[in-house]
Amino acid sequence: MSTAQRGRLFVALAAVAWSSAGLFQRELSVSTATQVAGRAVFAAVGLFAYVALSERGSVVEAFRAIGRGGIAIVLLLALSSGSFLVALNHASVANVLFFQALAPILAAAMGSFLGDPVSRRTWLAMAIAVGGVAVMVGGPGRPSLLGQGLSLVVSISFAATLVITRHRRDVSMAPATCLSQLLVLAVALLGATPARPPLLSEIDKTIRERFWDPKLKGIGWEGAVAKAAAELTASPAPSAADADAIYDRLLATLGDSHTFRVRAGRLPEHGWGTAGLRIGQDGDGYAVKGVIPGGPAERAGFRLGDRILSVDERPYGSERVNFRDLFFVFEGEPGSSVAVRRQKSSETRDTSVAQELIRVPEPAVDDLVWKSARVIRRNGKAYGYARLWGMSADAALAIVDMLSDPKGAEGSRPNLGGLSQIDGFLLDVRGKSGGYDPNILPTFLRGQLNN
Repeated sequence: MSTAQRGRLFVALAAVAWSSAGLFQRELSVSTATQVAGRAVFAAVGLFAYVALSERGSVVEAFRAIGRGGIAIVLLLALSSGSFLVALNHASVANVLFFQALAPILAAAMGSFLGDPVSRRTWLAMAIAVGGVAVMVGGPGRPSLLGQGLSLVVSISFAATLVITRHRRDVSMAPATCLSQLLVLAVALLGATPARPPLLSEIDKTIRERFWDPKLKGIGWEGAVAKAAAELTASPAPSAADADAIYDRLLATLGDSHTFRVRAGRLPEHGWGTAGLRIGQDGDGYAVKGVIPGGPAERAGFRLGDRILSVDERPYGSERVNFRDLFFVFEGEPGSSVAVRRQKSSETRDTSVAQELIRVPEPAVDDLVWKSARVIRRNGKAYGYARLWGMSADAALAIVDMLSDPKGAEGSRPNLGGLSQIDGFLLDVRGKSGGYDPNILPTFLRGQLNN
């Protein structure tokens, strides 16, 4: 293989390595400094092995031979290599690689200025590349100013490295490249942080990939994760309860009550139990919004409007709580208990009562719909009524069946007498448990079409 062919092969391999680095970097969940340090370690080891093999018996002499040009390459490559990974944390892979594609063009321009002219085709390629960068920087979803700036630093420093390497091609610059990675490692270690707890990494990755706003606009998520990591790795180690509070504070920065964490093992995979209680915000606190018929809460005397003061000794006041503490706190293993302190809506004095509710198997939502259904007569008109305890296809199908065959419903349910003659239908969704099944709308529409 000729020298030119070997050079083209190395250029192709370099292009593959550089262009794929961003994809692998997206799978990392450690801090930026740790990413830079880890990459530098492997690069330094690999480069030193290459120097040792190619300079058999003359390794020390090879490092000494780099001269001033080699020292410049050490500094430039360290700047380029370190900035590359930092830029990937603040800009898209495409944006960073577009800037990186400018490096050969900038190198050609520098070489031309130093008396090593390039052809017209190279200048045309330069113009096209600059145009592409302008589109990338000015298009939608623009990266941060830091991401753009570091991407440009990568291009300029790497272009200068190419010019120096070409000028001093009589000396191998592999030793200088190895030294540059050691310099990167030394700087990165100053900012490296202890490994994150695996659970924190999993939460971070899940939010970045699945949160409804993938850009996390205006949230400051990266800083919140760093703060959580510092608290979780502090000495002495936080207790399990303190760790749960740290994760809750982290997710609270999203400002989304439907994004929360349920501790592993807190809920059974199948066959949930329920206390039969639904609560919601009411003024400066929380109150009962729904009581499942025949459930533990109803048997204990809970009524709509009762004030909820605490659940399992956690106060419920003016501070907003997430959906987990509105709904899932009352769910769990059948036979388990939940302690609820309430103030009856009829009480005018500052009195409260604490009651322990034993969870029972969760009733089927379609059964609850049928049990709640009835015909209401007001001012000479009749209205059908049913209550939804969950936005599921089963609940929707119960309503559809009821309205699709009102005669059949009248014959099987004494409380639905006159359903075929109603003037309207009232669907009660107060105090529902929440959640949304994507099949619920098609189910309702199918019922409407069938009707």
